[in-house]
Amino acid sequence: MKKLIIAFALMLGCMAAANAQLLQVQQSPLSSPVVPRAAKAPMQKVLGPNQLYMGPYFTDELTDAGLGLATINETVKIGTVLTLSQVQKFEGGQVKAIRFGLYQPVDSARVILWPVIALNPLTVGEPLIDQEVPTTSAGWNEVAINEPYTIDLTGLAGLMLGFQYRQVSSPSSRTHPISAVMAGNEICPSFMYGYLGTETCQWYDVGLSSYGNLSVQAIVESENFADYDMVIKDLVVNDYARVADGVNFSLTMSNLGAKTLDNYVINALVDGQVVDAFDSPIALTPTEVNISGNCSLDGLDLSVGKHTFALQIASIDGEPVENGTTISGQFTAYYEAFERQKNVVEQFTSQYCTYCPWGEQFIQAVGDRCGNLAWVGIHGNMSGTDVFHNTRCDQIMSYLGVDQSYPQATFNRFDYEKAGTIAFGIGFQPSVIPMYADYLNESYIGNNWTPVVANINLGGTYDPATRELKLNVTGQTTSELKTLYGSGVGITVYLTEDGLVGRQLNNGTWIDDYTHNHVMRDMLGTISGTALKMVDGTLNYDNEFSTILNEQWNPENMHVVVLVNRKGSGTKKEVFNCEVIDIKDMPAPSQGLKGDVDGNGSVGIEDVNAVINVMLGTAQNPKADVDNGGSPGNEDVNAVINIRLGN
Repeated sequence: MKKLIIAFALMLGCMAAANAQLLQVQQSPLSSPVVPRAAKAPMQKVLGPNQLYMGPYFTDELTDAGLGLATINETVKIGTVLTLSQVQKFEGGQVKAIRFGLYQPVDSARVILWPVIALNPLTVGEPLIDQEVPTTSAGWNEVAINEPYTIDLTGLAGLMLGFQYRQVSSPSSRTHPISAVMAGNEICPSFMYGYLGTETCQWYDVGLSSYGNLSVQAIVESENFADYDMVIKDLVVNDYARVADGVNFSLTMSNLGAKTLDNYVINALVDGQVVDAFDSPIALTPTEVNISGNCSLDGLDLSVGKHTFALQIASIDGEPVENGTTISGQFTAYYEAFERQKNVVEQFTSQYCTYCPWGEQFIQAVGDRCGNLAWVGIHGNMSGTDVFHNTRCDQIMSYLGVDQSYPQATFNRFDYEKAGTIAFGIGFQPSVIPMYADYLNESYIGNNWTPVVANINLGGTYDPATRELKLNVTGQTTSELKTLYGSGVGITVYLTEDGLVGRQLNNGTWIDDYTHNHVMRDMLGTISGTALKMVDGTLNYDNEFSTILNEQWNPENMHVVVLVNRKGSGTKKEVFNCEVIDIKDMPAPSQGLKGDVDGNGSVGIEDVNAVINVMLGTAQNPKADVDNGGSPGNEDVNAVINIRLGN
């Protein structure tokens, strides 16, 4: 049996980035007074014997960016609905305490528990608990209930747990008191009761669920709680698994029972067959933990393509579990891959984006760690016209599903967190950039998440007189490429420029002489990627691109960034490999290119034919003696082919 590893708690999907356009959720009247930051690490309050939390989540996690209705001055109530299935096991238990988390202290506080008569529309009865809270403070406020309530769910659709407080308007240190965090088994709906600037006092959905779960919990005591109530969920399986390396996965685990569970077994299955077992990787309590692991695929005769991976609870406290909870996902198995030459970041930015310099610091920190990061800066317009923006910027952002919420970035165009998007916010405060850069590099970029199905060789010429750039992109593919992706793999070509000085908004202040690097000037070929031009009967590809550089661009500071990428829809746009060439290092056509027998400025199949024609005596050409062996022959044909392939 194998052990699993406790994963680092922070996930990219929970990274609280400062996004210039998303400081509050759309269509929600709630606002936040500060730039969101990383939430406090979850910890667990020690409960008494036979006690469990009842609430939307079970940790001590609180927000670092409070919420409130900044235009309202009135006493309001706020609560979270817990459905019957969520509270069923608490029936007959006593509510001993209620606690609620605050970002700022409040006045007129009370803790309240309501019966929910109906869910749709929400119908709430008279409070079952309604107790005053004399004083509050930022953080958790725990209130022992004077007359503990015994939970009776007869005729109810659930319970609503919450509190009352005085909402004040700006400016005030008590304007944004509400704590909501992305934690728990699911996001429970929350509502607020009051006038809220209207003529009707009722329950309103103010959009709190968009921010997460309300920080409120009840402490329930019962002699009837089950010792063990093991939960496994949120299985994430790496999209790709090289058979020799096994399949990587992560999941969330907890035990909602009254005792700590430290003896259990989880089976791993591939296509329904048990292939491994994991024995008690960590003692389980109601606090959710994220666990990651690797399942060996040794000895399995897996075809190249999709397979099912599953985890199933096999035993609890030494007792076998029949038909235990099973969670599953899919992965694509493969055997062949090249070494990755470079990773690529596509940065989405604007001169008018106030947190974009933070985003650049983050990318630089990631690049320092991984050491092989190619960088493309794609500019968009915001409140004004960005001078580095062009129509190609709009086209690539549209293709990659990026809106005008900067700074964002894609790393290898991979949906690392299965969030349904390949771009995420990167405006992290400088104090947390090292931590997030370490995490991204070690947990994601440091792993080969996608098979490198092709290598990349770059060649060509640049003519300073005409400013004509001719680019040769050649290489080899794996024999599995067609099985995995068919014809859906292409080449994306970016032209970028460094050293461009212009204005930049930086944390609310304009900098007039900011240096912009990696600026995307143009793209060659199609936006989604020009299809690989395969050489008949081989695994080799051979593509050519050409353009005339704009007179305003400085070729001494320009780079060509070439991607081999998936030409898919949605999030199926992974970058398999990347390489970069500096235009200043490309030879001029007049210098002559070794292997360019026909003198067209590139090395291709035409040059092979030119050598053969000289060998057959149908043409004369001194350049046909490519290997300088004295006369044209088969060695020269091989030399041309090797030059073309970059060998």
